[in-house]
Order: sequence, then structure tokens, then C-alpha cells
Amino acid sequence: MYVVLEKELPGVDNLLDGKMLSKAEKDLEEVATRLGVRPLMEFFSVSADEVSDLLGDDAAGLDIPAQQWFAAEEGLRTVEALLGEADSSAKLRVAKDDLLDFQRVLREAQKLGVRWHLAIDI
Repeated sequence: MYVVLEKELPGVDNLLDGKMLSKAEKDLEEVATRLGVRPLMEFFSVSADEVSDLLGDDAAGLDIPAQQWFAAEEGLRTVEALLGEADSSAKLRVAKDDLLDFQRVLREAQKLGVRWHLAIDI
């Protein structure tokens, strides 16, 4: 899992590992739901070109939704709520470093009004 920004932010490294977020995704979703914030996977979006690149000819005829972008504030609400639980939950603690990386990038995006979405590296 990683952050895709609508445009590049000068001086901001948005290359994130995100592997532990993927491993803890079910637990993160449960906690987000309990806390009343959007689960991270609700920020997932992909472009039609990316689907075509991934699926090749199998993408023909698929109804692919338009790529979505989200305000950084929306993602920060989720990430910061999850971080608030990370130290007290062994299930979330494994993803804390990835959540901190997401928080860092989303804070910079928020400062500049840059939108984002979640992507998954397959």
C-alpha cells in the first residue's frame, strides 16, 4: 500500500514501504470502523490505464470507475486515529512505521492542497 499524489511535491519523498499496512489491513479496517473513520482501503483508486497495464487484453470491456482523488485531510483523519491506537494494540503496532510515513506525506500534501489516493503494488 502506498500514497499516490495528484502532483509531485518538491522535496517530499513519497516512496513508502506499506507492506505492514497490507499485512495488518483487516485489523486496521476493524479499528477504523470502531473509531468511526474511513478504513484505508476506502481511499483506494486506480486509473483505467493502470488497470489496462495490469490486465492487458483482459481489461477490454470492463467497466472501470473513474480514478478518484481525496483531500489529504480525509486520509489524515484515518491515519491519525489509527496511530492513536497503535501503541496499545499489538495488531496495529506492526504497521506503526508505515502509518507514520503516511502521516508525513499526507501532512505535506495538506499544506499544499494536493489530493491523494491509496494504491497497491502487486
